[in-house]
Amino acid sequence: MNTSSSTDLHYPNLEHCDIIPGAASTNKNAPPNVTLSSECLEAMAAPLPDLYDFYIEKEIQRNMKQKEGGNPTELLSSIASNSKKDVTENFSLFQREAFKKMKSITDASDDVCVTLLSKTGFKLNDSIELFYRGER
Repeated sequence: MNTSSSTDLHYPNLEHCDIIPGAASTNKNAPPNVTLSSECLEAMAAPLPDLYDFYIEKEIQRNMKQKEGGNPTELLSSIASNSKKDVTENFSLFQREAFKKMKSITDASDDVCVTLLSKTGFKLNDSIELFYRGER
């Protein structure tokens, strides 16, 4: 049995959409006609953002348990420095510049930028357009 209520549901892609009820049908038991704006229809088709995996927080807890009383600030900096990798190390200068520009314009993750740039042959404008269309 599903006991979730409507307050448990959250649709980030639809939070700025308007649902406009239309005229009621002639049948009393039928629901009213509903019209959705084109923006709302597009938002319904857009992918939901990835869930945050709490990787860094879990690593801090695991390391603190191992070291019993370790300094959380030191643990955070060590985990952050170990988890950073240069995704552009095999890129040409042109590709690296396109990556930097896309990252600064979209503020997307490294993986998303690399994926979209690779899809478009490192065409910056096409990659940015794909990003804002919701492709990942």
